[in-house]
Amino acid sequence: MKQQNPPETLAPYSARSLLTLSRAIMFSQGEFALILVRCNYELFRKQIWQYVREITELTYGELVFNKSSQTLFSNIFTTQQYGTTSALMVSGLELVDGINQVLLSANQVRDELPKCLTCPLVVWVTDKGLQKLIRLAPYLKNWATTSIRFELTIDQLLTLCYNTADEIFANILAKDLGEFLPNKVLSLSRDCHRRQEFEWALQDLQSRDISIDSVLLATKHFILGRDAFENDQINLALEHYQQSLNFWQQDIGEWGGWLGSEAPHSDEQYYNNPVKQVNGCTTIQGRASRKRKEGTRETGKCFEQRLGQTNHSIPPLSDPSLTPSGLERLGLVFHHIGLCYCRQAQLQDSIGCYQWEQAQKNFCTAIDLFTKTGRLDLVAQLTIKLGEVLQHLEHWTELEALALAFLAQPHTQDNPVQLSRAYGFLATVAYEQSNWNHAIDLALTAVRTLETSQPTLNAQKLCHRASYLLLAARSVRQLGKPKSAINYLEQAINLKTMKPNPLQQQPQLFMELLEELRSLYFEQKAYQRGFELKQQKRLIEQQFRFSTFAGMAPLQSVGPNRETDATITKKGFCPSALEIAAAGRQTDVNGLLERISRNDHKLTVI
Repeated sequence: MKQQNPPETLAPYSARSLLTLSRAIMFSQGEFALILVRCNYELFRKQIWQYVREITELTYGELVFNKSSQTLFSNIFTTQQYGTTSALMVSGLELVDGINQVLLSANQVRDELPKCLTCPLVVWVTDKGLQKLIRLAPYLKNWATTSIRFELTIDQLLTLCYNTADEIFANILAKDLGEFLPNKVLSLSRDCHRRQEFEWALQDLQSRDISIDSVLLATKHFILGRDAFENDQINLALEHYQQSLNFWQQDIGEWGGWLGSEAPHSDEQYYNNPVKQVNGCTTIQGRASRKRKEGTRETGKCFEQRLGQTNHSIPPLSDPSLTPSGLERLGLVFHHIGLCYCRQAQLQDSIGCYQWEQAQKNFCTAIDLFTKTGRLDLVAQLTIKLGEVLQHLEHWTELEALALAFLAQPHTQDNPVQLSRAYGFLATVAYEQSNWNHAIDLALTAVRTLETSQPTLNAQKLCHRASYLLLAARSVRQLGKPKSAINYLEQAINLKTMKPNPLQQQPQLFMELLEELRSLYFEQKAYQRGFELKQQKRLIEQQFRFSTFAGMAPLQSVGPNRETDATITKKGFCPSALEIAAAGRQTDVNGLLERISRNDHKLTVI
């Protein structure tokens, strides 16, 4: 083993742990030994392992678990078949979906490990993973004397937190703001390792008496608000978003009156604010606040030489030039608040007008902020959302002015999808003003414009096309041309058979199409076709839980809604039983199951 000094980027505690780990591997050569290493951060774990390689100069095998891994022993045995190694490193246990079963099975076959492995087994675990190991595999855990822990320095923790926060906002801003993407799609769900590292870093900072600053707290509440929104906990989501807003405005005094005022001159001004004292803590405004405990730590004698000149500090997780500005993040929070009010209006029709007005207010605020930062792409996306809100409010004059202004923008002319939306808004205004011919022309123009976009289909494009055809059909019907109206509606109905299925995204739109087409066929005395359409509409109502009874027809499987599978499971329902529960017959079904399971009831008549 080389006699070397620890890297300067390592904390004193981690430097001692590096020496301990290297010696443990060297002293266990030629025999099995279980070495548990605690580290919550994947990137830091890779850096430490590289240090160990350079110090010990041994040959190592690596076993990285993934979500589908099922056993520890079989994977180790397979890995060892390919050659002899001085030590085997196991990582990724925190990623395994069935981690409990993996640990339970490993505990049962503990005695088999020394038979197939004659070298140290280095197992990397997180703090949470170590707790599970102690609880589920205590027999296996007893082979390890103690766990070796590695910690990031305060600066590295702060870098990790801010890089993650930057990347979170950058990824969301890179998507289409017209559609809410769940945290899982953005690798931000509660069980996602990336989010867990962010939360662990915040906890580590607090455990070292570091006061978390407003930027990180604002980001934390923003993520929690998205969690609540996904589960239709709208009031809770609004609370988190409001706290996020408060932290942003608290952190930067210049933003206290940002409406109608100039934005901060640059992000550099924001991130390089001077150090100040707040409540006895050293606060670095805009980046971090810290209070170092008195005294110094003795690093001890570790190695005699330096470990090269390589800088192993945590690199930036995103391109600094793409890092969102503070105003962009603030605009994104207002955008999410607007989405909350839109969803609340959909769930509570009785107070929908107030909610739509609040959505309009927040979308306008977000548009103003994105305009100040020069993000015209985001302004265009939110302008479309604002147009949808004005449609619900039936503010036709405002909608017409918005659509005409949007149509005049150069970037709109270069985007067929956005251009078609502008024509669609104008067609809606013309229809509401009883200008039927103009409404038909605009609706069909929207359809033709949409066809010139990229050939790749998605559910959103198909829904837009269906809505334009519905508008054209209603206008043609007003002119006394039922056959033309039926033709347009049949085209729109056929879209729900295409892939991806637009019905999953906007079932209410297709319910409107079916009802409009049914009434037209009834007027033409085509009663059989009209009845078939009525059945289709009822099935969609039942499938997407708008109704509890689908008539004399087999129950269809339920379609996806905003409620996650985990939430359904917590409530005690499987998807196939939701129709029965919605009809209020769950108690009867439970009674029937209980009766069938008893021996004293030989016959049951239903």
